[in-house]
Amino acid sequence: MLNTQTSEYEKLHETALKAPSSSGVYLWRNSEETVIYVGKAKNLKNRLSSYFSAGRNIKTELLVSNAASIEYITTSNEYEAFLLENNLIKKYTPRYNIQLKDGKSYPVLKITNEEFPRLYKTRQVKRNDGAAYFGPFPDAGSLDTFIDTLYKVYPLRHCRSFKKREAPCMYYHIGRCKAPCCNKIDKQTYNEFIEEIKALLEGKGDETVNKLTSEMKKAAAALNFEKAARLRDGLRALTIMQNQNIVEDFESEDRDYIAHWREGELVTFCVLKIRSGKLLGRDNFRVESLNEDEELLEEFARSYYESKDSLPPKIFISEQDNTEFLEQWLNQLEGEVSPCAPTSLVATPSAVGVGSLPCRSVGQGVG
Repeated sequence: MLNTQTSEYEKLHETALKAPSSSGVYLWRNSEETVIYVGKAKNLKNRLSSYFSAGRNIKTELLVSNAASIEYITTSNEYEAFLLENNLIKKYTPRYNIQLKDGKSYPVLKITNEEFPRLYKTRQVKRNDGAAYFGPFPDAGSLDTFIDTLYKVYPLRHCRSFKKREAPCMYYHIGRCKAPCCNKIDKQTYNEFIEEIKALLEGKGDETVNKLTSEMKKAAAALNFEKAARLRDGLRALTIMQNQNIVEDFESEDRDYIAHWREGELVTFCVLKIRSGKLLGRDNFRVESLNEDEELLEEFARSYYESKDSLPPKIFISEQDNTEFLEQWLNQLEGEVSPCAPTSLVATPSAVGVGSLPCRSVGQGVG
């Protein structure tokens, strides 16, 4: 660990003292030139000098002891620094900035992006693999039952890797697969099954049920009884799963609640997702960050809401969190998707003080 007598420490301190008094972004690198932390500042000189002040906390000691050099980039204003910091974190994925890869969350249902897709339960969402993800589902057991029912209703492939074969497997002979590996079903017919499943999972509540019920009746009227039976059984399975997963609130507006708790460089975040008045899931993340307490939410939200379609109309947070630039960034993000009303941040004394909703223990130190 560096101490105040080493040349490395003096070099870092000198760099901090020579920094300009303007807004900007700074990068800490280790002895291997790897970026280990990216931060932003209204005043670069003041912020960097604070890392070398007396009475430093353990997270500051940890950063300084692992650093070999400091770089900084000046910006014309603080919001420009906010955006640049976000881009650099994505580029370098520094060790001591928030990374959500270790998050533990409820399972989702994944439909793969293949010529003949398969579906399965997973807790890992890969944003750029082209697959379709549905959920999260608080009751993993009911999701397993739902997936098993789907495989009974829809003759989809079960194999993990798709390979052409000369003879079909056991699932074909017991009527549980149409054997696309042996050209027993064409791509168009197979993907009709997939589209029906996606319609079941599109998450629009009564609208989805009414739409599929109408399709079921049309199929029956057209004497397409096989499709009508599939939709009927799929709707039954969906209804059972939804009833097992429901935690309801009096307000129907879509919203998220975010709370966090810190011990040193370790931070736990909890996100409650309310959609149409129902608790769809709770995401927990345990991460490392050396950011200031009041800036943790901004850093987390930029990673968590990277998917533009995931933004709710309201996000409830602690009144102690700094949101000076976050709301502006979220509204810009949503504006790229649609011209609908922007997302608003609502500060509360405690972001998790919402009746009997779970995860209260995560946010006890917030607000």
